[in-house]
Amino acid sequence: MMINHEPNTERGSIENKCGFVSNMSGDVPRVNGQLAVSCAFDDKSLKSHLRSDPDIQWTNIDKSTNILILTSDGL
Repeated sequence: MMINHEPNTERGSIENKCGFVSNMSGDVPRVNGQLAVSCAFDDKSLKSHLRSDPDIQWTNIDKSTNILILTSDGL
């Protein structure tokens, strides 16, 4: 159910907000040469180029559900 927020996959959105995605040889894609993700909540210098709305997914949990793991890679 995870959605990765990578600069290359959201390049169009970033460029529409006057940002850019750079990809130096051997390096990961970066927003404006700095951040390696395209979704952030409080990076003031890049806030106008990034999205901060959460991705929400719904799934049914019923009696057959054995394990539920909630995770985040950072808040």
